[in-house]
Amino acid sequence: MKTLSPAAAKISEESRRLLRQLVLTLRAARTRRGLTRPQMAEKPLLGRNTLQRIESGDPAVSMGYYLAASAFLDVSIWRNPTWRPSLTNPA
Repeated sequence: MKTLSPAAAKISEESRRLLRQLVLTLRAARTRRGLTRPQMAEKPLLGRNTLQRIESGDPAVSMGYYLAASAFLDVSIWRNPTWRPSLTNPA
């Protein structure tokens, strides 16, 4: 059995499941667009280490970085599919 990181141990199993679902969705969106990790890490707000931590599902990464990745990839992470975060027009 894999040992949880200290950050992952602090969140519920349901939260870990949702985070894993988000990670898979973001990774799939990146690969559909033909972007490698280094190419995406060149974009503003996302460094290579942060992107690696996002795609590994690190719950210690700031939610803002998950939002930046989802906005860049045009992925809705909300239950309301009509609302998407914007990097240029914060809600």
